[in-house]
Amino acid sequence: MEQMPCPCGGTFQSLGRREIRMGPTTPLHVGSLEHYSLEVDLFVCDRCHECKLFLPEELAFALTHSPEERYLREFADYSDAELRRIAEKSYKPEARRAAAALLEQRGK
Repeated sequence: MEQMPCPCGGTFQSLGRREIRMGPTTPLHVGSLEHYSLEVDLFVCDRCHECKLFLPEELAFALTHSPEERYLREFADYSDAELRRIAEKSYKPEARRAAAALLEQRGK
């Protein structure tokens, strides 16, 4: 990611990918769905120390696109034989539609 200016005049510096824990920090609700973590790209301003969190591209894509769109991206480099196998077998309907759409685009 390119350098990002901060409104204070500083520049956001990357601290890399970090895991942010979500939910309670006490062990009282172990096994609860409230315990999970989220990977983010963390940036901090070198002047005012403001932090910005960004979702990694693959996670942002998964959260903002339909299952069929995700399969289209995943299957883009598959061979025609692999796509035919997916389109004809008992995969999830979204995967089958995506494989069939890619084969149609290729004229097969």
